[in-house]
Amino acid sequence: VSPCDVEETNCTDSGDNDGDLHTDCDDSDCAADPLCQPYAGVYEVFEIDPEYFDLTERTVTLTPDTVNPLTYTTTSTTSTVFPVNVGSGTISGVIPLSNYDNEEHVFSEMSDFTFFGITYSSVFLSSEGYLSFGSGSSGLVDSGTELHNRPTICGLCESMDSGDGTVYFDESVNSVAFTYIGVTFDAEIPGNDWQVVLHDDGRIDITWLSVPFEGFDSADTLVVGIGNGVG
Repeated sequence: VSPCDVEETNCTDSGDNDGDLHTDCDDSDCAADPLCQPYAGVYEVFEIDPEYFDLTERTVTLTPDTVNPLTYTTTSTTSTVFPVNVGSGTISGVIPLSNYDNEEHVFSEMSDFTFFGITYSSVFLSSEGYLSFGSGSSGLVDSGTELHNRPTICGLCESMDSGDGTVYFDESVNSVAFTYIGVTFDAEIPGNDWQVVLHDDGRIDITWLSVPFEGFDSADTLVVGIGNGVG
């Protein structure tokens, strides 16, 4: 079989699977693989001095495009309660996050979750306010560049003291919610309340109920939104 008759079979193994002297994303066979796409994201960076966070009591829903997995549409609605009540899942509990920590949550009721066209069976929660896929981290994300270090959902990304609050999970067959209650910015008070809901159809809801101005200082840079971790 000549190289023209076969295709690259794995776009992430650092190997030349089809013998055409092109490896992984350098092979045209991998052009459509999500991991070989340019970086993509939907996010906002808040420079706290002088800009104030303006998403309190809002839910932003991000819906993946059915044709292009790198594209999400967004809607924003007023919310005075979380979409998913704490303790309402088929399985509910607490994620034991301490400062500078990350914990993996393996989906058990919901079968999997697709993010930027890639399907995952688990998600990693970081003490720094974000969810990531494929690997976990406790590194700081406070810029658009850092958002793309790995596939990431920023609920409220900055230097956080997750040990000061509580992170809950509520999982059902159709969704899993992660709710942060009383989580403070590093060495600051009062705490912040927000929730990220992952739906089995790929939709993401991010809700911010309480992000008090008193919890900010001029050095804080907040990032909220999503990034595919490629670029």
